[in-house]
Amino acid sequence: MRRTQANPVHKKLKLGPNELACLAEQYLDPTGVPSVDQTIWLRRGANVSTGGDAIDATDSLTQEHIDYVERAVSVFAGLRFCGVDVLIDPEGRADPWVIEVNSKPSVSPHHFPWEGQPRDAMAAVLEAMFPNLPPRR
Repeated sequence: MRRTQANPVHKKLKLGPNELACLAEQYLDPTGVPSVDQTIWLRRGANVSTGGDAIDATDSLTQEHIDYVERAVSVFAGLRFCGVDVLIDPEGRADPWVIEVNSKPSVSPHHFPWEGQPRDAMAAVLEAMFPNLPPRR
């Protein structure tokens, strides 16, 4: 799938010691063929920088989610711009969890999500930083 979806953000996956250990925990090895509906985990983390998939969930956010993130970042005095990685239960059974706050976030996953609507995140950042500039054409 990664070969057919020409997405500059998603990296080719490699099977190293961490990936092989994760497969072994699932009683799998690199020679196995998963069933159509089977999910195979290659890593315990899901960072885009290490091969995780960016999934845009903007349209499913609630005001409570937004308020939660705003409260979380408000504890960082002087933080003017950041990205926040948040784990949100789509079923609403658990409260959201802030995984990390990035003072120098990458915006490219928003432009090239694996799933979901691409967002022009950089334009939104620039408009917030320079509200008096004329609108882009």
